[in-house]
Amino acid sequence: MYTDAAGYSFPRKKVFPLLSSIELNISDSCCEIEIPEFLESFARAPALRCVDIRADCDNDLIVFAVFLWAQLTDLTLTLSITTHVARDLLVQCAALESVTLHGLRSSDDSALLPEHITLHHLQTLDIMLASGGGEPVLLDAVSLSQLQSLALCQDFPDVSPTDGTAATLLTLHGRAPFTLEYLSLVRIDVEPDELFALLCILPELKALEIIGTPRVGNRLLAMLTHGRPPSMRGLRLLHLRTLMIGPIHMVESLATHAGGVEAPFPTLHRLCLYRAAHYLAFVPLERSPEVLGRCLASACSTGFLVDRFLRRNS
Repeated sequence: MYTDAAGYSFPRKKVFPLLSSIELNISDSCCEIEIPEFLESFARAPALRCVDIRADCDNDLIVFAVFLWAQLTDLTLTLSITTHVARDLLVQCAALESVTLHGLRSSDDSALLPEHITLHHLQTLDIMLASGGGEPVLLDAVSLSQLQSLALCQDFPDVSPTDGTAATLLTLHGRAPFTLEYLSLVRIDVEPDELFALLCILPELKALEIIGTPRVGNRLLAMLTHGRPPSMRGLRLLHLRTLMIGPIHMVESLATHAGGVEAPFPTLHRLCLYRAAHYLAFVPLERSPEVLGRCLASACSTGFLVDRFLRRNS
């Protein structure tokens, strides 16, 4: 079921025996709509599994809705809520397999989140921090042993990237080990050494996205291929098929190491290049470094790649 909240009148509490999905869009002009009241009007829907709510205004009251949270498997909230509200909402959602929280913001007492909760079935988590959202402290309050896909993003490109995420993810994994197949960090700044340590415990990764991380820059891939700290074991992501990176100079070490026996990504198949936050090019990769070099040279000729190293080695 889809509804635009403008001009909507809430139904009496009826039974919806076949209703499996609800999508609610609330524009800025309709922010007087009470989301809890709307949800409670569908509290008798035994087949409901998916809820998608998008709103342009703060909606911390959503947590007070007397609703079928416990039976949902897919929850998408594109609205502004605090980390405390998100935690109090998730604790009611024991069956969730996929969660998207776009608009998560810090509350004044975010550091005082209650004892962590365990989401036994959650496989996909997508968090976008609102401006000033700070570190994704919600991750300090959960255990996610079945997690397979994790995306963390900061919403506003002009705000300094969020810090401290790699250490948080290392702690999350230590609390309840999981096997990630997809990891995305967009405008989430991390220390290269911490990110390297994180990737070392995620050997099953099939797709990796690292966009807008100033401190990583061109150091990450260079460190992975030929300059890693002596105290760390070599990194081998044997299942990685897709790599999405930006800014462009992060591909420097790939120009000579992709497909090699000692390369960290020996089965890499797709390389997606970004300048800042803008998608630039898709390069299909062969296992041969020579083929990769020709691909990168072709991209250089179109103006996508400006790194002097790539021009010199193409």
